[in-house]
Amino acid sequence: VGSGGATLAGQVVFRFCAAGSRLENLRIQASCPGGAVDLKSVTGDVTLEGCDISNDASAGIVFEGCYGETAINRCVVRGCKFDGLGMHMLKGKSTHRGVVVITDSTFEDNGYDGMYLGDPRFRVSLVRTRVSRNRRHGIFVRGTELEQQESTVAENGQEDLHREAFAPGRGQSAASSAAPRA
Repeated sequence: VGSGGATLAGQVVFRFCAAGSRLENLRIQASCPGGAVDLKSVTGDVTLEGCDISNDASAGIVFEGCYGETAINRCVVRGCKFDGLGMHMLKGKSTHRGVVVITDSTFEDNGYDGMYLGDPRFRVSLVRTRVSRNRRHGIFVRGTELEQQESTVAENGQEDLHREAFAPGRGQSAASSAAPRA
């Protein structure tokens, strides 16, 4: 979906079978309570390429209960009320596993964390990605495996990289709760 730098004023939602879905060269400006790009219970691989994503009412990109690989390439996620990327804890089937590879992207100027990684079933890799100037943590990791290569996490309001042990029942993503996480 998308080419030629089109602007979408609204939310992009993927549900269930989205194998092979691709968003390319879109500017997504949302003002909605879910993620600007909202992936819930998606089975299959999804690619976001060259997108500029913001959401003045909630999070930028939200994952809940997904299964498969998501590639985020050359995207900018900024100016979101809550997290730039929110990975919700243990939504979906317990057998679901996911991989998110983020390359040559930027997560900046978001209201909570640049990235909230709270699902231990996921592995996230950052390659040449910048996470900066987010109000709270650059990256908040709660149970998710995180790898970084040639990436910069700096100039965030609190810790650039905050890690906590996974504990079921803790740490709902900002997009699912109006109350800040501890």
